[in-house]
Amino acid sequence: MPNTEPALPVVPSWRIGVVIGFATAVVMWLIAFFLHLQGITAHASITGIALILAQFAGCMFAGRYASADRPPWRLGLATGLTVSVLNLFILGAVIAEPASTEAEAALRPNAGVMVAGYLLIGTLVGILSAIAGNRWLPKSNDDAPEDPDHDRWVARFAWVAAFAVVPVLFTGGLTTSNQAGLAVPDWPNTYATNMFLYPVSQMTGGTLYEHTHRLFGSLAGITVLGLLFYSLIARLTSKSHPAKRRAFYTRATLLALCAGVAVLAQGILGGIRVTAADGASDQEAWLTSSQQLTPDQITRSFALTS
Repeated sequence: MPNTEPALPVVPSWRIGVVIGFATAVVMWLIAFFLHLQGITAHASITGIALILAQFAGCMFAGRYASADRPPWRLGLATGLTVSVLNLFILGAVIAEPASTEAEAALRPNAGVMVAGYLLIGTLVGILSAIAGNRWLPKSNDDAPEDPDHDRWVARFAWVAAFAVVPVLFTGGLTTSNQAGLAVPDWPNTYATNMFLYPVSQMTGGTLYEHTHRLFGSLAGITVLGLLFYSLIARLTSKSHPAKRRAFYTRATLLALCAGVAVLAQGILGGIRVTAADGASDQEAWLTSSQQLTPDQITRSFALTS
């Protein structure tokens, strides 16, 4: 009996670029974290070069999936733009004024130009890297037929979302082992500053562990949220797909929703732990911790909890 199921369309460039872009961003955040750890504290130029190379490698990898229907520049555009947008959440730590405590006054005067320039440069790097990857790296046979009740790119995004949770567990362990669980006394802000605008120069001692733990938690939440919308869009645009494929998208969307609720609940519980803590005992813990805060940070901590 002939197969009456409709043929599966070619995966568009944006879907591949989004998945690889999220994966690349997680790797870049990890690189920035490790290079900022005490005992390493690499120079800003070294960190910058390492991050550029990581983005270049991720976008080159995307170029492997180019085909007649997916030119490499489109793959690079999607990947580079995704990476750059996600990295805006940590770019604020670089373009913030170290002396500012008010979120609306924390940005440098040319912050808008810096953000626009970063998005433009990141997108251009993505396009050029994907073109280079298409020429230099072996081509992928990813368009080979697959099981009609499975979408490999939704599954890969799910793996990326699972990987994004690993840094949360790792930094959480570092926070606990260094007795830095309450090194940042307020939530969701960090020392009365927007969490994404807290200056990188102030990320030292216990604050580094606790603050980066929050940042990685935010990245994990954004990734899971991205997976939810990714599978939902795939489901809404799958009317011409086989029934098994549509059912797969439905299951993926529901599972992503459950994962998103779990990540959100964990974040809220962590925030409640901070806001409900006993201020006196917290101050004693900060003073006796092996990871001492700077005097200015301790003064600000006492003021916030008094």
